Amino acid sequence: MTRRQEQPYSRFPPGDRVRRALALREQLAKVISQAVVAEREEGASWTAIGQAAGGITRQAAAERWSPAVTAWTRNGRRALSGSSGLTVWDAAASLDHAYARLNPDHAHAFSSTLNAVRFPEQEADRVRREQAAATGDRLRRLRETTDRLSRDFHAATAPAARASLLRRRASAQDEAAQLLTDLAMLEPDLADEHRSAAGQCEAQAAADREFADLLQPQDTPTLT
Repeated sequence: MTRRQEQPYSRFPPGDRVRRALALREQLAKVISQAVVAEREEGASWTAIGQAAGGITRQAAAERWSPAVTAWTRNGRRALSGSSGLTVWDAAASLDHAYARLNPDHAHAFSSTLNAVRFPEQEADRVRREQAAATGDRLRRLRETTDRLSRDFHAATAPAARASLLRRRASAQDEAAQLLTDLAMLEPDLADEHRSAAGQCEAQAAADREFADLLQPQDTPTLT
């Protein structure tokens, strides 16, 4: 047996591969969070994001990534992280100053064309409040719909009609759960309450569908 076989040589110190792999995993997690932020900015629902993330639930997706989305919104949609100490506005102002020395007629050549930062922080707060109010209005209308469907369900007698009403109410509950999940992101101080209410809506929707299946007439075999 040769000396090389007795003492294999490795150019990596012990544990280095593990450290590198963990660093890659951390970087990948950051990239995924940024991708989720971009998806939400373009209007993707938490349901769609959950499905893309391996079929996890809407609530699980929101719990995992809504802090990143909320931070992005509350920080005025800054393209650079707060830990860098430099915002996009700071960078643009510095470039404005340098460019203005060469072209005095263009005092805001860079900051006037910032498309990456859609809203400064105060404007972002106003937009978020408006979105929360609109979401709350939609939730109130959905509650009126579910209340009406509940009254119709109790008044109906035919099993098929009752099953249909239950499925319609379940769909309304699903939509309410989605809106409550969105509201948790728009109102971080009430996020726990909104997510709890979303879970209750999802549970009620599942119960309605199960009851509807029990009410649905079953085909009976024909005797020959």
